[in-house]
Amino acid sequence: MPNQAPLTYWQKTGYRYTDLNSVWQEIKNDLLAAKVTLDPVKGAIIECSKRVVDEQAGHFPIILAVMKRFLPNWREPRKRTSVIFCLEDGFWFAKGKLSYRAPIFAWGKYCYDNQTLLMPDSEFFETDAYKDTLAEIFEHETKFPWEKKKNKVFWRGATSGVMMRTDRWETEPRVLLAKVSQKINDPDKLDAWFGRVVDYGDPEITARPEKAGLVRDFRPLKEFFEHRYLIYIDGMHCAWPMHYLTLASHCAVLKVERPFEQWYYRRLKPWVHYIPVDDKLLHFEELLEWVFAHSQECYEIAENGHQFMKNITLESAEQEFYELLNNILDCQQDETPKNIDIPIAEIGKTGDGPLLAT
Repeated sequence: MPNQAPLTYWQKTGYRYTDLNSVWQEIKNDLLAAKVTLDPVKGAIIECSKRVVDEQAGHFPIILAVMKRFLPNWREPRKRTSVIFCLEDGFWFAKGKLSYRAPIFAWGKYCYDNQTLLMPDSEFFETDAYKDTLAEIFEHETKFPWEKKKNKVFWRGATSGVMMRTDRWETEPRVLLAKVSQKINDPDKLDAWFGRVVDYGDPEITARPEKAGLVRDFRPLKEFFEHRYLIYIDGMHCAWPMHYLTLASHCAVLKVERPFEQWYYRRLKPWVHYIPVDDKLLHFEELLEWVFAHSQECYEIAENGHQFMKNITLESAEQEFYELLNNILDCQQDETPKNIDIPIAEIGKTGDGPLLAT
């Protein structure tokens, strides 16, 4: 599991507040992040980075809600301890090395980052594991059981995550996918296009996918699930809800392998829960032929993915996160000093008090 390696590391080495605070000083002016101190008397004391305050961004309300729910589950609160939460979509690039100096939680990360701790994403927390959207999808799917779903591969996405401002934009996986759809030119077989174009601030750059003939009509989300086969492909980071929702549906998911992961990704097995696709889309046309020739196997993969995601509930994910956070807090060797906090908010120690903005 992705959190076992960093947990083992901190259990062996421990960490001190001075190290954690030195990391905080490096990131608090330019990243979306929060430093959370757990206090046996006060509860949770939360300090936000300058960008969170200035931009009113970074999913800060979610951290407030998560910590409020965590406090009654805080195991043996004996001393003041602290951790850092990255409120961006991942603690990546050069900053990733800071995860070796202090425990840092993030919504997602690169697969080769074996040190950043993963927690459920903000939308998962905020929507009770996408409860309402899932209910709408399942209701719509009752009209489209497997035998009535359209027997084709479908995708609609945005140009977000495509390096449109560079000369390499045509090598991005989402662009490659739309180009394959263009090449095959058979919408009854592969219907995979951009449905939304991001405004890049330069009309010429923004128009590139349209000029290349890679844009088609926008489709409402529920219509995705009228098809037997759905493609999941990341943009600039993990597409949090779409990964969960496509796998939770009764559709077979062709997952384009990308170097990003969320907390549950490593439990998924290719050819069991999803059909793997190389991110260069090598041999993709041959894979399509296999899919259409093996409907029963694809149906079983779809149901395996559906059953797997049924077990990724808010309750189970929260308990797993609470256990991990408790274990990490136990690794702090010293005590966080008092009277040095510049809190944005405090949460009463029982977790049932008000959120106090300061």
